[in-house]
Amino acid sequence: AYIASLQPKTRPVPAPAPPPVKPAKEAPPKLSPEEEAFRERRRRAMDMVRKGRLEPLVTFWEKHGEALGGVDAKAEAWVDEGQGQTLLMTAAQAGQEDVVRWLLEAQRADPTVIYAIDATPVATDDDAEEKKPAPRGRTAYDLASTKGVRNIFRRLAHDHPDWYDWIGAGRVPSGLSEEREQEQDKKRTERRKGLKDKLKEREAKRVAEQEAAAPEPETVQPPPPPPSSARTGPQKLGGGKPN
Repeated sequence: AYIASLQPKTRPVPAPAPPPVKPAKEAPPKLSPEEEAFRERRRRAMDMVRKGRLEPLVTFWEKHGEALGGVDAKAEAWVDEGQGQTLLMTAAQAGQEDVVRWLLEAQRADPTVIYAIDATPVATDDDAEEKKPAPRGRTAYDLASTKGVRNIFRRLAHDHPDWYDWIGAGRVPSGLSEEREQEQDKKRTERRKGLKDKLKEREAKRVAEQEAAAPEPETVQPPPPPPSSARTGPQKLGGGKPN
């Protein structure tokens, strides 16, 4: 025991900790053939709307529109582009005027549907502490990317004010009659013509000022003619005097 006590004591080396076991990723659920077909049709409808392919869209929608939830159904989260939007929102954002008109007139798509962006707590009554999230978002008119698309909403708001609450819930600023639109187009054309005329006048004035400021070119005097001989008449060769 005494000899053993003289030996240096070695500390036991701790065994390396095993690497953490990563939880196995859950495989996505396998879709049924019906679900796969539904998703493919949803993507096709959104793609045709986005690209403005109206004729094939009309035929496709007559066959599959009801099975896809109707014209006001919002795109699911698995859609590649346009999640949470209706067909009308997607068409307005893409600037597809013919598709927007068809959806509003033929399919009676609802322009008051909100495309939710986030939820902000707002007070519901006098007690500021009692709050609930209120969705904020945009309508199809808010998403319209061109003036032509916005005018379609405004014309229908003027022609069919009883269809929806265009001005309030739809956020369409005002109705637009055909006569008023033609008047606006005429004024726009006149403004463009006046702007072109002003630009032409400004350019002509600039050219005139440049020409006035340019130095006058120096006039070059022609060289004087050589002096002519004062003696006239026939001369004899040799320069001798006549007899």
